[in-house]
Amino acid sequence: KNYEHYYWDWNGNVAYADQLQDGGATMYVSYYDILSRIQTRGASDAFGRLKEIQTWYEKVSAAAKQENEEDPAGGYDGKNFYLAYYSELGINLQGNGQTADDGVGAGTLGLAYEFLESSLLYAAVPYGFFGLSAQNGTLRIAPEMPDTLSWWKMENLLYRGVHYDLTIAEDGVQIDYVRGDTDGLQVTVALDGKAGSKVYVNGKETDSTFDAATGKVSVTVPLKACTVQVK
Repeated sequence: KNYEHYYWDWNGNVAYADQLQDGGATMYVSYYDILSRIQTRGASDAFGRLKEIQTWYEKVSAAAKQENEEDPAGGYDGKNFYLAYYSELGINLQGNGQTADDGVGAGTLGLAYEFLESSLLYAAVPYGFFGLSAQNGTLRIAPEMPDTLSWWKMENLLYRGVHYDLTIAEDGVQIDYVRGDTDGLQVTVALDGKAGSKVYVNGKETDSTFDAATGKVSVTVPLKACTVQVK
C-alpha cells in the first residue's frame, strides 16, 4: 500500500489498485522488461514476451473495432482505443482527468491519454533486438536475434540525416536503400563470434576485433549499402 506518491488533494485515500501508482501498472515498463530479458535470459525469451504483448494488442484492437462499428461516435478507434477491452473486464483506466463513470479517470492501468511514455515499448525493437546506438559519432549495430527468426528487417531508419533500411540475421546484417549525405559517417557492426572468427564485408574478408567480454566480433566501415557477415 502506497500512502505517499499522490498529489496533495488525495493523500493516499484511494483504495489499493484503484490508482496507477498504488497497485496499478503502466505499459512503458515493458520496454525495460524486454531489454532486461535480452541481457539476462537471451533474445528468444524477450521475443516470446514481445509476442505475448502482440497477442494482447490484437485482443484490444478487436474489441475497439467491434465497439466502434456498433457506436462510431464512441471513438474507440482513437483516443479511447483501450477502453472497450477493459470495460469488458471491469477494469478502470487512469487518464484525462475524467471520472470513473467514463471508464477513464482514477484507475488501475496507465495506457492512453497523458501516458505518452507508453510508446517507449516500441523502441525495444531497434534498441534491443537490432542493437542500435551511436558511439563517438559512429552508428553501432549489435543485433540480438531470436532463435525463432531467420531474419528481421526495419525500414526507413534515420541516423544523422541519413535514411536506411536494415536487415539482421543470425550471422550478419545488411544495410540497404541508403538515402542522404553519408560523407564522413561510419558504422560499427558487432556480431556474435569467437576469437579467430572472420568478418566479410560484401564478401571480402575485412580486419575485425574480438571482445571476449561480450563475445562480439566487430568491424567498422563507411556508412553505405553493404552486407557484413561473420564466419
